Amino acid sequence: ILMSPAGNVFRVPFIPFTLPYISANALMEKYFPPRMYFPAAQIPQSAAKQLPPENRDTLILFQNKVSDIEEANWDTNHIKTAIAATINELDMKMSRLGQPLRVALTGRSQAPSVDDLIIFLGKKKTLARIKQAVCFINQQNINLAPYKNTDNS
Repeated sequence: ILMSPAGNVFRVPFIPFTLPYISANALMEKYFPPRMYFPAAQIPQSAAKQLPPENRDTLILFQNKVSDIEEANWDTNHIKTAIAATINELDMKMSRLGQPLRVALTGRSQAPSVDDLIIFLGKKKTLARIKQAVCFINQQNINLAPYKNTDNS
């Protein structure tokens, strides 16, 4: 278990027993390398495929659900509840939300679990990265209606 820069507890996947000592920073670099997240303008084309126009409204709905979570309640249970509420409201499978959300949060199509990423990043960074991904979708698809920010920050 590690403490993220946002002050949240983060579960790290399997750590080999053969390592006598490894610092928290080394673990963070292994599982969240510094270049793991790309700004919207630099999202690789392979990952950008996961951000087509139809995913925009899904990301906005999830952003609204997550923005309702109080900072004090920012934990796995509340994040999973927001994910489940979004999936149920849109009558979709987790993969239809998970892949675009993973790309929005990291700029990659392969990354750790979405709820772990969200806890690790914290509320402010999560909301900012989702907003940035929605703006990326808008830039790629000029014919979409403008993004309306519904959070109060």
